[in-house]
Amino acid sequence: FQAAWEHARGQRLEYPPQRFSRPLICDPSAMHWVADAERAGIFHKTLWDFGSRTIGLRLLRMESAGTIVLSGPISVFVLSGRIALRAERVKPMSLQSQDVLHLQSGELVPCTAEQSSECIVFVHPTFSGSTPS
Repeated sequence: FQAAWEHARGQRLEYPPQRFSRPLICDPSAMHWVADAERAGIFHKTLWDFGSRTIGLRLLRMESAGTIVLSGPISVFVLSGRIALRAERVKPMSLQSQDVLHLQSGELVPCTAEQSSECIVFVHPTFSGSTPS
């Protein structure tokens, strides 16, 4: 990967300094659900968020009929419930337990919980054409 990246970009790949010496372990049950201030029936738990050029992990809970617009780049894994999607790139469909949705950067998908639902949201890094300073 490194050789291909360096060849394509014409510059050496520089890795950031190591920030953690041990695995990061969190206990989701020790974190509180936070109600979405703008959307009734939507709750979030941020398990970790390291910034725009790294990864994040959140839990999303939607009460029945709760609506939210998801935006990429993310992957959503449905733990329980059923969620209706209304996306331009796919016909209207529903996700249920064990289904996964991947959204690319800038992609938006309106979602409505058909029944109370809970999801894991993996937040992917966002990169621009410039190199980090």
